[in-house]
Amino acid sequence: SKEDERIAAIENLAKYLVDIKVVLCGNAENLELDEEKVLETSKYIQSEGLMKLLISNFDVITFETRKDTTLIYNNLVRKNINGFAQYLFENVDILQMLLQGYLSTDSALSCGSMLRESLRHENLARYVLFSEFLWAFFDTYVHLPDFEVASDAFNTLRELLTLPKHKHVIEEFMETQGDKLLEKYDSLLQSDNYLTRRRSLKLLSELLLDRSNYTIMMKYISSKNNLKTIMNLLRHKSPQIQFETFHVFKIFVANPSKTAEIESILSKNKSKLIAYLE
Repeated sequence: SKEDERIAAIENLAKYLVDIKVVLCGNAENLELDEEKVLETSKYIQSEGLMKLLISNFDVITFETRKDTTLIYNNLVRKNINGFAQYLFENVDILQMLLQGYLSTDSALSCGSMLRESLRHENLARYVLFSEFLWAFFDTYVHLPDFEVASDAFNTLRELLTLPKHKHVIEEFMETQGDKLLEKYDSLLQSDNYLTRRRSLKLLSELLLDRSNYTIMMKYISSKNNLKTIMNLLRHKSPQIQFETFHVFKIFVANPSKTAEIESILSKNKSKLIAYLE
């Protein structure tokens, strides 16, 4: 039957991937890699579109096969074997499949790991950061009900918004997409997912205090709506949320160039704030 054929094909693929994994990564018995074979294998994976085939079937292949695929992909990207990063840049549908992988609980963690590995390369990081897929993290992925998946999605988003290896890409992003980022960021602070909310506050204070994000910081702390959001979060029942919120609130207070609106809100709430701090 067709189902038997499909199962047989998946089993054969699993065995085949184990062989590829040994060539690219070695194993316990043989840590020495044959560089010629490694190059040939990367060429073959690229010319046959093997990664595309595997990732598009993540929902049907076994957990072990997904694990092997992730290991092989991460190895090829990390070492950039036979220009694998450029191959991905020329075949961005692979990155798009990874970005949409968070919608499937089975494939989410594998796709997240492969995505973060891809961000090592500037051209891939730039593609992901400036793609429409980025906003799905704010709208959907970090709010998903599966704790592990939402947490992994936040790890990827955090890496995307900080990109320690490619600071100039982030600066360019903040310059051109900063307004949209601030608008979307509000959904993270209002998330029903406790951990997402807490981690978003921590990341927000890091982003605002990064000197290269000065323009964004001034925009954020000049908005009365943002101040109201932060002041409401100071009253949250969780001490951890209050703690992370206070770090953001301090930035509003310490700003020497407060707008009249901000000054007015702070002075109206002065007694409440003093009582809170005590």
